[in-house]
Amino acid sequence: MIRRAKKYGLKKEFDDALEKVIETGRRKLEKFHHDPKINELMHQEEYTKKFYTAIRKQKPTDIAKNSGFKTEEVNAIRKHLFTQKHQLENGFNYFAEYPNIAHAWEQLERGNHTDTDILLLKHEYMELTLMKEKGYNYVEAHELTEKKYAWDVAIKKLKGER
Repeated sequence: MIRRAKKYGLKKEFDDALEKVIETGRRKLEKFHHDPKINELMHQEEYTKKFYTAIRKQKPTDIAKNSGFKTEEVNAIRKHLFTQKHQLENGFNYFAEYPNIAHAWEQLERGNHTDTDILLLKHEYMELTLMKEKGYNYVEAHELTEKKYAWDVAIKKLKGER
């Protein structure tokens, strides 16, 4: 939870709320659960987890017709993001569930996407290609891909972060 709070720019709010709980014990626990920013983070995590679970179970969608990407490219991106395990720093696992990816994928499915959502597809396709065809590990492929298709930077700009 702490890592997620930091990742989404809510680390200070999380720490402040946690400190209140520790300071005054059980009475403040209620305030912790009703803090809007902490509540939003918990809601995002729940939504993201459900979305990733659903995506892993369903058949590939028709994002290709909505995005201009080929069907096989979209299917490869879907597999890369949601259904394939990768050698990561924490072992052989799925990528972490990320609310911004879930949101972008949902927008792409609906045909309601933005340029940033298309940037995600470009980013992920290049990343998976580097991993599959060139043998790069995830970190190497991601860092190289960010230089051309800086989706992480674009998301931070949308959120007003630097």
